Amino acid sequence: MSSEPASGTDGFGERAGAFVSQAAGFARWATRTSTDLARRLPGAAAVETELTQLERSVLTELRRRLDTVDPLADGRPDAAEKPARDVPPPKQTEPLRVVMAGLLMRSLEQSKQRAREYLYLALLRQLVPDEARILSALADGSVYPVIHVDRRTGVSGSQRVLSHASTVGRAAGVSVPDSVPRYLSRLLHFDLVELGDEDPGLAVQYDILLTDATLRAAEELARAGGRARFLRRTVRISPLGRDLWDACHPRDDVETDPAAAVPTRYAWEEVLPEPVTPVPPPPVVPADPVVPAVSPVPFLPEETLPGGARNGTGPHA
Repeated sequence: MSSEPASGTDGFGERAGAFVSQAAGFARWATRTSTDLARRLPGAAAVETELTQLERSVLTELRRRLDTVDPLADGRPDAAEKPARDVPPPKQTEPLRVVMAGLLMRSLEQSKQRAREYLYLALLRQLVPDEARILSALADGSVYPVIHVDRRTGVSGSQRVLSHASTVGRAAGVSVPDSVPRYLSRLLHFDLVELGDEDPGLAVQYDILLTDATLRAAEELARAGGRARFLRRTVRISPLGRDLWDACHPRDDVETDPAAAVPTRYAWEEVLPEPVTPVPPPPVVPADPVVPAVSPVPFLPEETLPGGARNGTGPHA
């Protein structure tokens, strides 16, 4: 076997090994004789100077090699051939910057399908259960009535009192019907639903919606400072909402585990510190008072009693 170093290493491995061996020997020798005494021995200064120079050269070589390492390299032969300008910046230490760095790194290697999944997962994590029920009710293409309530304060002045009152919440079976306007506002913000013009075919549903308690309260509030005006609209699922539902809706032939439905965080979010809840100290329980022990009166056998008297039958009994 040839003793020459491998191509491209420039003797770095041999120099590192020699440095480790010499440093270990020097450390053992200095320990046995004490550092002060060792430095006074002939040749000790020269050995220490040589080791210091070798240490600097090894660390310089390590730093140079670490600067050229590609964190995305997976062992392929062409990974080390990337130019120096493609080397990513040094690792971040602040949690929020680490999260952003993780997103940027994933944007370089993710596929189109993977990018879509990240978007869908981000949307799902922002939905509340009642909003998911509304999206489910709209997923079959149904259209539901929506009414806005405005307060007319003059010839052209108006003020919005209530937005997005709808019967879709009742059809979806939401747990908090009074929050349906807020649910629709959030779904519109996420671009999962869209509003349309009034549908004359929903005249009966518009009349039913006008009897809703939330809408009646908004009407009274509008009439208190002016005139009430009703704007009739419709709501349906949007193209993004359709794509999200098609990609994420539960399958009828597969049992869903609610505990594993949506992860609590992304893998790159593990760097964020968890909030620490202080644990209250245990209550101090006062110690029980020490009661001195009382030695019981010994029971003397009959033969030890004076005069042969029995226990409890003597002259003093």
